[in-house]
Amino acid sequence: MPRSATARGEGSTSTAATQNGAAAARAAILSAGANCTGYQTTGVTNVCTTPTGSWYIYDATVSALCVR
Repeated sequence: MPRSATARGEGSTSTAATQNGAAAARAAILSAGANCTGYQTTGVTNVCTTPTGSWYIYDATVSALCVR
C-alpha cells in the first residue's frame, strides 16, 4: 500500500532543510507501524528563506510502499 507524508525541515542550506524535512517525513511514515521500502522524495516546497540566505525552511513530501 502506498503511503506518503509531508514534514517541515529547517537548515542553514536549502539541501540541509530538504534533507531534514525528508527525514522527518520518513519517520512519520514509519510511525504508522508498517514495513516500508522504496522511499522517494516526491515533492519539495520552499516555505521561507531569510533575507540574508542564512536559514531555509522547506516542506518535503516522501512516498513509500508499505505492508502491514
